[in-house]
Amino acid sequence: MRLALEGAERFTAVVSDTQSAGRGRNGHTWTSPSGVGLYASLVLRPAVTVERVPVVTLVAGIAAAEAIAQLTGLHARLKWPNDVLINRHKVAGILCEGSFSKRGEDAIVIAGLGVNVNTQPQDVPERPLFPASSLLAESGRHHDRDVLLDLWIERARHWVDVLECGNIALIIERWKDLDALSGERLRVSLPDGRVVEGVECGTDEAGCLVLRLDDGTRFSVIAGDVKIAVG
Repeated sequence: MRLALEGAERFTAVVSDTQSAGRGRNGHTWTSPSGVGLYASLVLRPAVTVERVPVVTLVAGIAAAEAIAQLTGLHARLKWPNDVLINRHKVAGILCEGSFSKRGEDAIVIAGLGVNVNTQPQDVPERPLFPASSLLAESGRHHDRDVLLDLWIERARHWVDVLECGNIALIIERWKDLDALSGERLRVSLPDGRVVEGVECGTDEAGCLVLRLDDGTRFSVIAGDVKIAVG
């Protein structure tokens, strides 16, 4: 973000071999062992209104899933808002943070991506839901981290162009294609302490997760912790 505020160009990437304080959403840590993962942040300057900025998270996720699928040949899927899953195992996470001018113009979004690329199965952290895994563990072979980075940047360029052209429907449709939890009953813990349950119906044009509640109404989730409802 500091580089971006100092004028770094669009799609400038900062990449680390390891991280001492990797983090994800809601203050969660991201384990970043040396030499095996991709830990990258990408400067995005989407020429869109502030209202469209949340869609950038969808764009970054789509780009990551497509890059991983192209590299590995595996079916990478997305869990709203920021997880990439293969075989229901989490292999990557995306975290986007923004900065805006006082007039709401000149948006800067930093898209951070962490991918467990060549992490050994015994070295990935335990997770109770959607267990952590790696591209190595899921595919049975090692992968080139630099190639994955190049693919992510290339796909991000494509989808940011789509966003700037105003074709939100195409982004929503592509996200729907990659949706790992479509049609499943979810329980979402909201920031204000409420919990809502409903059937997942994809995302809307604001980048929100859409649930169909038991009474048939639709509820848009702006932010929340998503789990599969049990019982």
